[in-house]
Amino acid sequence: MCLRLSARRRRVVLYLATVFLLSLTSLSALYATQSHAASSSAALGGPAGGAGRPASTPALDVGPVTPAFCQGVYRGDTTGGENRIDTYPCRPDWPETGPEHFYQLQTSATMPLTLTLSQAPLPGQSLDLDVFLFVNSDFGQCYGADSSLSIPSLPPGNHLIVVDGYGGSAGAYTLQVTCDQQPFATPTPTDTPPPTPTPTATVSPTRTPTPTITPTHVPLVSYGYLPSQLRGYPKPTPQPVTLVLQPTDGGYSGLVDSYLNAWEISTNYANVDRLMLRQPDVMSPILRFELAGLPGNAHVVEATLNLWALTQSNDNPAVVDLYQLNRDWTPSQVTWQQAAQGKPWGQPGANAVPSDRYGSPISQRVVGDVSAWQSWDVTSLVRSWLFDSTTNHGLLLKAQAEAKVQYAFASAEYNNPASRPKLTIRYWTPAP
Repeated sequence: MCLRLSARRRRVVLYLATVFLLSLTSLSALYATQSHAASSSAALGGPAGGAGRPASTPALDVGPVTPAFCQGVYRGDTTGGENRIDTYPCRPDWPETGPEHFYQLQTSATMPLTLTLSQAPLPGQSLDLDVFLFVNSDFGQCYGADSSLSIPSLPPGNHLIVVDGYGGSAGAYTLQVTCDQQPFATPTPTDTPPPTPTPTATVSPTRTPTPTITPTHVPLVSYGYLPSQLRGYPKPTPQPVTLVLQPTDGGYSGLVDSYLNAWEISTNYANVDRLMLRQPDVMSPILRFELAGLPGNAHVVEATLNLWALTQSNDNPAVVDLYQLNRDWTPSQVTWQQAAQGKPWGQPGANAVPSDRYGSPISQRVVGDVSAWQSWDVTSLVRSWLFDSTTNHGLLLKAQAEAKVQYAFASAEYNNPASRPKLTIRYWTPAP
């Protein structure tokens, strides 16, 4: 039987159908939003969203957080830790599947920030740790690097620093936080994970039912747990002192040096008075300093390699990279071909990465002047040597730009002791 609806009933049916379709559309949009939040959060290793959480700001699932301060130095070992974050939005192609350590840095003004990560692999260990920064603990403001991370203008706020392992890597490291803010007390560097917490004295209870909380000078946002002894005022550090390691007659004798020469592949230069450097990658100075006189509990603030430039072959500057060596070599036997007698380099000129040296330079300097000191920052390198002396295989200088030029630097055998290579270290030690 054919139904005939009045005009009024047809309008009601049309209205109900429209409401039903709009409801389906809203539910579909809501489901898509929640799915996006879950996938974004899961990529960061955190929870897959939650009731009432906006899709654009999924929470980071972090473990215990250690407070960090400007000019602080922190040593840790991620071995045996928990992996919480696998992928970072700023480095989506890096599989960060190793365990993490977390630090909280609070800044009160806009300032430059540099995070320097030094690694201390065990003998035979391939260690690859990276450092990440979440500005204001926001996963959308992510920065990542393998050894040195610099932010020219870090805004004020609470920032999350993460040390993570590439491809499941885990091991010992040293993290330096460099920024302009003066801490309320210079922090004593701490090991991570932090020590067993000791109770903080609390104010005696009063009739007011709300408990009195011990005040802190800088409020910190805790993502997991924050040891109570780190909420107070760390002891001030002593004034840094300067140690200069430079060969002298009857004094420091812990420097050995030579250079590698691609034009004389079997010649050793351990006893000559000059270290030759020629661009592009023809001659490469090689040096190793023993850290004699540097206390084992020292906290290195700054370390610099200084070479006195004697001559240059023409006016071209040399772009000189400084590399960390990864294997032993014998000063009296090292050549372009071999690290020691019967032990060739992985590639001639110590160019095999990583068996001979690291692939990324520790620091770089453009050399263009003579009769002047030329300096390279080796702070992270000295810290790693101090942390584990077995990693001290020395350093290698290479100039690999195209412009041809040759420089001569004074060696440990140079006749004027004041011009010999020197390693300048500024450090402090904890008060007894």
